[in-house]
Amino acid sequence: MSLDPLEKYLPFGTLPSVATLIRDTSVLIRIKDERKTKYGDYRPLGRGWKHQITINNNLNPYAFLVTLLHEIAHLQVQETYGNRIKPHGDEWQYMYAILLKKYLNKGFFPQSLEKALAEHINRPCASSCTDLDLFKALRKHDRSYQAHTHVEDLKEGERFVWRENQIFVKGSKLRTRYQCNEVKSGRVYFFHPLAEVEKLNK
Repeated sequence: MSLDPLEKYLPFGTLPSVATLIRDTSVLIRIKDERKTKYGDYRPLGRGWKHQITINNNLNPYAFLVTLLHEIAHLQVQETYGNRIKPHGDEWQYMYAILLKKYLNKGFFPQSLEKALAEHINRPCASSCTDLDLFKALRKHDRSYQAHTHVEDLKEGERFVWRENQIFVKGSKLRTRYQCNEVKSGRVYFFHPLAEVEKLNK
C-alpha cells in the first residue's frame, strides 16, 4: 500500500520516517470523516490486512501525526504481545513515548507544541483529548481556531450557554468532567473541561 496520500495530512518532511515505522507491516490506513468521540483508532484484522488504523480527516497536521503515532504504538504492541496486555498499559505507554521522541527537536513541531509534547511523554494518555494541555496546544493550530471560553475557564456557580440556547450552571468537577445543571429542566449534564461555551455575564 502506498503511503503517499498521507503526505498532505502530515507535517512537512515526516512521511519518510512514518513510512519506515510501518514498513513491512500489513496495515490498512483509512482516512475517515470527523468523529466527535475520537481522533483515530486501531484494531487487528482477521484476514488479508493484519492491522487497521483509522484517522479523522479534519485534524491539523500536528494532531494527525500525534494520533497516527498513538495508533502505530498500538500496532507495534499488538505485534509484540498480542492481546495479553491492557490497551493503554505500561507496554503501550513505553512504545508510544519512544515513537514521539523520534519527532521532537527535529523541527517538525512548532516550539509552542514541543513543550506540551515533552510533558505529554511523561504521562501518555488513552487519548490526546484527555491530556488537556496537549489538547489545547494542538487545537491552536486548527485552521478554524478561535479563542473560546471553555467550561474549565468558568468559576463554579457561573452560568453559560451551550448549543441551542441551553443555560447551565457550572458545578464541581467529578474526576475528568464537570457536573453542570441545566437551569430550565434541572437536569444534570457532565461536560468535558474544554467544551466550548458562551459565558453569561449576568
